Amino acid sequence: MFYKIYSDAAKKPNDTKTGISCLIIFNHKQLQFKKTINTVDNHEAEFKACLFSLEQAQQLSDQSNSSDTILFYTDSEILANSLEKQYAKHYQTLVDEILILENNFSLIITNWIPESKNKGAHNLAQQALHLNE
Repeated sequence: MFYKIYSDAAKKPNDTKTGISCLIIFNHKQLQFKKTINTVDNHEAEFKACLFSLEQAQQLSDQSNSSDTILFYTDSEILANSLEKQYAKHYQTLVDEILILENNFSLIITNWIPESKNKGAHNLAQQALHLNE
């Protein structure tokens, strides 16, 4: 199966409340996932949004029982660069967790996109940020 995944995070200033989300497109379907978590900073939130995205894709993959290819899109340059290098000075634990999840797929291509091209995931993350208000 072939997946396109758009991931994003939204964080309130001076607060740990964070919204993370992903938009997964596959087999002529579009699925939306979002949740609220606590994080220290926006970079950590972007890494956790990536983890959340891959976990959602893994659940879908388990249902299809096939080797899967993912085009992963993020508007976080630090996330995209860290995954390419497989290294992040302050977020290595999260990079390692992502790399472990990536092993469950036959191919993952990470792409940085400008925020203006990631509006679907951005809007979902904003919705998650404002849940229960």
